[in-house]
Amino acid sequence: MVGQVLPAWVYLQSQRVRRRLAAETSELAAEFDAFVLPTASNLAPGPETTGDPSFQSPWSLLGWPSISLPSGISADGLPFAVQLVARRLDEVTLLRAARRVEEVLGFSGRPPDVREG
Repeated sequence: MVGQVLPAWVYLQSQRVRRRLAAETSELAAEFDAFVLPTASNLAPGPETTGDPSFQSPWSLLGWPSISLPSGISADGLPFAVQLVARRLDEVTLLRAARRVEEVLGFSGRPPDVREG
């Protein structure tokens, strides 16, 4: 809805900036299959929110595929995760890297079963 109230010139300028950022980050990523990054600044947020979008939204803006993989559980039963990000339109490499990271991490834990009585 916000996009409907923006003037066309603002949209066009934002697309230029997005394309420039995508080109610059593509150069940076040319040597790597994927980046391993945090998914959140700390533990997973509570059920009232999906968390801080600043960890995922840059990749969505640039059109780079990303995936979050569970990597641990806190003492409170909240999950930790890592995020993998691959180059634009390279979902195949992302999924291969995710499979390898899962193998290396060997994480098979589950959050505690919490059922309301």
